[in-house]
Amino acid sequence: MSGRNDNTDPGSVDNTRRTFLGTVAVSVGFAGFGLGTVVAKSGPSVDMKDFAVGGRKSTTVEIRPEEVVVKTIKQSPELKERYGDDKIQNIETYERPEPERDDLPQEDTIVETGMWRGFVAKEDEWVTLAESDNADQLMFSPEEKNESDIEVNYPDEHPKYYHNNEDNTFVLSGPINLIGSVQFDDADHCASNIASNGTGSYTWTTSVADATRYALTGLQFQAHESSVASGPLGITGRTHGRLWNSSSQVLIAAHEDNWVPHEAVSYKESEERIDSFMESSFNHYDANNAEDPDGNQLLDHDGEVTLVFET
Repeated sequence: MSGRNDNTDPGSVDNTRRTFLGTVAVSVGFAGFGLGTVVAKSGPSVDMKDFAVGGRKSTTVEIRPEEVVVKTIKQSPELKERYGDDKIQNIETYERPEPERDDLPQEDTIVETGMWRGFVAKEDEWVTLAESDNADQLMFSPEEKNESDIEVNYPDEHPKYYHNNEDNTFVLSGPINLIGSVQFDDADHCASNIASNGTGSYTWTTSVADATRYALTGLQFQAHESSVASGPLGITGRTHGRLWNSSSQVLIAAHEDNWVPHEAVSYKESEERIDSFMESSFNHYDANNAEDPDGNQLLDHDGEVTLVFET
């Protein structure tokens, strides 16, 4: 399933991404809302709870013979107060290379509505938080829980979460739940090593069709630099990991996808699956990122991060 996140990225983000097996993702534009930036706070007054927003959410899934389009609109009075517009939207398009085999109807439209709550801010606001006295809400300094025979070297801080870019705001999406050790040259090396060792009735690959997600590394949001998954398409579910370079280590956000609308349904299952066939130290770090700042559990993630070695 070839995926694209049709959002305008800030200039600081490197949006160069590999293509999936030569497939060109379908371009689906949307009207930007021209959101401004709230005046950034400084020092100890910055708190991630300042970024909390909530309201109504609608997701429309249009299943077409050759593609699936997922459009999400989130509305919140807090967005109106902070940025002058009460909504952000996100559109992702997935190609159907073999529609006769993907178990989806030929055509259909699915609409889901409900309430939502999340953490939304501009890049400079997230950076301000990362530099404030409350940086530990967003970043963690890895503390080893388990001893390892292999040398472990890491920078002072890693981001706890990864984000999605929606209308040029960054929305907290999910936790970082694995870290590649200093044995790996970079994210590509780590992804290839995981793919080559993948087991089960899966075709593990680094040629993955996925939408771009971001991690705050080096005090700016970086697009994920590599991917690995138990199948290239994911239209009916898969194990899927995105990887970022972070100083001398590799950050990994792994999850189980469901079918359309292709959302994460488990983090721990993916972490345990990769741990099962890689040389690793399970739950090596305590990242304290099992919940968001409101105390809401991030699916089944337990706040522990597994350290992965070259296998």
